[in-house]
Amino acid sequence: MADSNEIACPRVISALSPIAARSGDELGAPESAPYFTNPIVKWFLGGNYAERPSNVEETKEACDRMIALGAQWLKTLHQDHAYTYHPRELPNHSDEAYRAILEKGRENGIKCALHEPLVSGFKKGVDLGFDTLEHMPMDAVIPDAYVEAFMKREMAIMPTMIVHGDVFIMEEMLELLQARGEDYLVPEAVEQMTARIRSALVLQGRQLSESESHALSFNPQYGKDMFHNAVANLRKLHEMGAMVGIGTDMGNPFTQFFGRYADELNHFAAAGIPNFDILRRATLLNARIIDMEDRIGSLEKGKDADIIAVRGDPLKDLQAMSRVDMVMKGGVFVKMQGIDLG
Repeated sequence: MADSNEIACPRVISALSPIAARSGDELGAPESAPYFTNPIVKWFLGGNYAERPSNVEETKEACDRMIALGAQWLKTLHQDHAYTYHPRELPNHSDEAYRAILEKGRENGIKCALHEPLVSGFKKGVDLGFDTLEHMPMDAVIPDAYVEAFMKREMAIMPTMIVHGDVFIMEEMLELLQARGEDYLVPEAVEQMTARIRSALVLQGRQLSESESHALSFNPQYGKDMFHNAVANLRKLHEMGAMVGIGTDMGNPFTQFFGRYADELNHFAAAGIPNFDILRRATLLNARIIDMEDRIGSLEKGKDADIIAVRGDPLKDLQAMSRVDMVMKGGVFVKMQGIDLG
């Protein structure tokens, strides 16, 4: 429906539920996502946010379920610990389970993505040969040897700098929620996001004890302190010529506002990447990463007419990308003169 413009929205390539780790009752990332075993609850909710296999056979079965339901990509996660000081360790899949996911993907012609916000996950993704890595490691700088191996395998990464960068603008986000939250989100989501940001602001203003920090899934001060590593890694990957796409991780508690793509572009500019390279990554390179380079990503005869018009020249002023006046998808106007036509 999205691809044919029956509904006015971006093109969607879905992995459905990510295949997350579990060790007994202990959940791996995303640890805050509930896991339901009651079939009635699962039916009512349409399934779990994340599948939670606990062994290799269950992992294969989870992959088969997602593929049978129409998944066009398989996503799993590797995260050793929570985003905080004195963190709790989180369970990950075994290497055998990760390889099972990759094998299922290759058997079905489906690419596999790995959530890896820490350097250990970047290394794991490279060692095992995932197609794409999601999020820029922020706990340390990636060793050159692993960047070189990443490039040799022709892998790609979506840094989603906005995910951790938003800790620097939480007050502004709260103001936006209060003023225009329901322009972006349903009322329940506005309440949830408002509560989440307010809690983070309270934490930010306190000196936490070791036990308090240990109990957190996300400590905003840790995010602030570690963000410079994410910027250094983005700059390194760019300078070494790695395949770096641009995406926002929309749906994260701090990035639920659709339409903030320009903010992600600004993080790339802040890392010293030229505007031309940013726009090329956001268009042609992104299309290459999702295997749609033959249809989208550039203006060429025979390709789908996916076009936007902005006020200004983004090669000179990247802020022009936040002033979108026209959106055409597949030759159909979705937005014209700032008016949504869907």
